[in-house]
Amino acid sequence: MACFAATLAAIWFAASGGHRAVAAFAAAAFAASIIAVGWRTDAKRRTSERSQLLRLTVRLSSVICSWAAGALFLAYPIAGLRWQHGWQYGFGAAVFAIGFALYSGWLSRSDPLNTTSRAVVAAGLLAEIEATAIAIILAWLMFSGKLMTTREDWLANDVFLATGAVLLFLSLQFALTARTTSD
Repeated sequence: MACFAATLAAIWFAASGGHRAVAAFAAAAFAASIIAVGWRTDAKRRTSERSQLLRLTVRLSSVICSWAAGALFLAYPIAGLRWQHGWQYGFGAAVFAIGFALYSGWLSRSDPLNTTSRAVVAAGLLAEIEATAIAIILAWLMFSGKLMTTREDWLANDVFLATGAVLLFLSLQFALTARTTSD
């Protein structure tokens, strides 16, 4: 939680003064912290159930999307960067965060259907599709020149890159685990 708040404060500072390097560092730091949690879980995956990894993956997805929403709202409507889509993408990230949180809640209920192999296999297939889509989007973001823009969406691009990297990692980790282990 401290990293969440500290990196959002850094995002606000970066947006307020045009400190591009600070924004990039803050986005990368938060992404790295979430990936580290996922990585530690991956190291233990052989001793844990796939359904537990699914729940953690969904919770971490909710956290990164919440962070992205907070970063975009802080940068654009609050700190004063001007980009007409800042609040729209912030709202979109918030919707994804809420969706992941609702799914996490559903998975956490004691309903045995939530943890069946069939549900986990389906989630693994969806994770593969998600990973493919994210990889394509990240490739476009990196090779389109968007990361070098001088326009006011520069901070959003850092947030998109960090969020996409985390979601790609989590999706691939779960997809691979869903294929190789069993509950």
